[in-house]
Amino acid sequence: MAEHFLGPVAFNKLLVGSLVLKGEIMSDYVIAIAVFGLTLAILGFCMTFRQSAIRRVLGRPLKPTQFAEDGNREDAITYILRIAGVMIMAFGIAIAGMFTFMSQNS
Repeated sequence: MAEHFLGPVAFNKLLVGSLVLKGEIMSDYVIAIAVFGLTLAILGFCMTFRQSAIRRVLGRPLKPTQFAEDGNREDAITYILRIAGVMIMAFGIAIAGMFTFMSQNS
């Protein structure tokens, strides 16, 4: 699709340019760590904002428990998923960014 708008030469430069830093192709380990960081960021996003899918994976009920219905608006697993999700998402972004940017200096 992008090849249609950019043309084949520009599309290849764009594709190769995303893997090039300072005129050199990124190392395999940098690409692997960037993919790992992206995976962590997506997992953390899902834990924070798409809790129903994560609850299904963990085997937890989608509705709040009886304890949560008595007075609390949300059960404890909601807060656990939010806090852990944000932490995992931030770690994924940080590790991918640090390895990518630090590989420019070497």
